[in-house]
Amino acid sequence: MQIALGAKRSDLWWLVLLRGLRITGVGLGGGLASSFAVGMLMRRLLFETSGTDPGVLGAVCIVLTGVGALASWGPARRPMKSDPLVLLRGD
Repeated sequence: MQIALGAKRSDLWWLVLLRGLRITGVGLGGGLASSFAVGMLMRRLLFETSGTDPGVLGAVCIVLTGVGALASWGPARRPMKSDPLVLLRGD
């Protein structure tokens, strides 16, 4: 619909991609908070490691951000291929 209203295809692609990454960021924030809480509770049960190891948590955040970007990439490409006239006829 935004294409029919004059938006560029690249603007629409970034819009969809950034919405997906925003959801990924919210999930990462909640996951990090719960990870720190559970890590502190399990501190005595872990042997020779920390429940809040910054290296591991950083690597997991990087990997999950990449997965979120790849998951948003496909849906972001789909509107770029659609014809604005067909979209307007459907509304």
